[in-house]
Formats: sequence, C-alpha cells, structure tokens
Amino acid sequence: MADGFALAPRSVFADLLAPIGPTPAGVFVSERLGLGLAAVESRKGRAPEFFARVEALHGLSPPRGPHRAVAGGIAFLGVGPNRWLAVSESGAAFADDLALSLDGIASVIALTDGLLVLRIAGPRARAAFAKGLMIDLDPGVFAVGDVASSILAHIAVTIWRTGESSYDVAVPRSFAGDFGRWLAESAAEFGLAADGLAMTQAPI
Repeated sequence: MADGFALAPRSVFADLLAPIGPTPAGVFVSERLGLGLAAVESRKGRAPEFFARVEALHGLSPPRGPHRAVAGGIAFLGVGPNRWLAVSESGAAFADDLALSLDGIASVIALTDGLLVLRIAGPRARAAFAKGLMIDLDPGVFAVGDVASSILAHIAVTIWRTGESSYDVAVPRSFAGDFGRWLAESAAEFGLAADGLAMTQAPI
C-alpha cells in the first residue's frame, strides 16, 4: 500500500444486502466495524481474582448470568458459567491486551477475525427475528442488556438487546452469506434498509 493511502472499512454485507420491501423500512441493519472480540473463561479456582482484576482494569464487573455489563467502550456478555464474550471499540489489539492483563487467571481466545457483529434495529426487528430465532425477544422476558446464545437459521449466534428496538448479533464470518439471505427473506415484508452498512460507530 502506498504511503498516505488507507482502505476505508467496508462491511462484508455490502454486496449481500440491499434495501428491499416496503418503505419506510421496518428493519435496519448495519455492521459494527472496528470492534475487538474475545472469548473469556475464568480458570478454575481463580474466579474471585478474575472479577477483581477486570473491575480494577475496566471499571465493570463481568455479569454472573446472561446479561451485558458495559464501561468505557468495553462490554462483557455472559454466555455461560464463568464464560463471557468480551467486546471492545478499540479494535483487534483488544484480545491480545486482554489476554496479557488476565494472564494466569483466565483463558482468552481472540475472535475478532472469526465473528462479525450486526446491529439490527427498527420497529419490526423483533418480528423478523421471530421467523428464525429460537428464543422469545418479548421485552417482558428479554430486556435491554439481556444476552442469549441460540441458533438462527441453523447458525450459532449470540444476541444482546441494546435498546428499545435494537439488537446486536454476533455471527461467524463464514456464515455471513447464509445469514444475509435469511435476513433479506425474513425482513422483506417489513422493508429492510441496509444502505448504512459501511459505517456504524454507535456505542456498544
């Protein structure tokens, strides 16, 4: 690459999805670019030290259940007993930095290259999810900050609610095409707006 030139971030969905169906759209999709992701598991017998270390370093206590804790551009999502998906706005170096800071008390696996995160929002987002997601997203049982790991269209995903009608979904990059086709079909009747895929910098 020549000096002074850089490639702008571009969503892997840019060529897979296009606006479709009625307007104004009821479902909006964008890829969360520039995130760092890591799988974290506290080591046996080191949980108290792990929680203390994360709180000291990042100002949050990892949730002890299927919820999200956020502080300073970093989120820990509870995905299982003593297991979390950590998400950061600081990019790919996050996983290596986290592994170094938790050395000896937790196992950290970098997932930045293996997962992508989509923000799916809009007044009909929940109706679109209902066509493939095996969990109930009714606000009475899945509140803002709640997290779930499930299967959607035969794809293992992690989903968390970020707002009144907004959800983030972590999807394996190798299944981007399959997920894109499912989303286009499921949201078609409600209208799907996907023209903002290249840039989305909303807070995690």
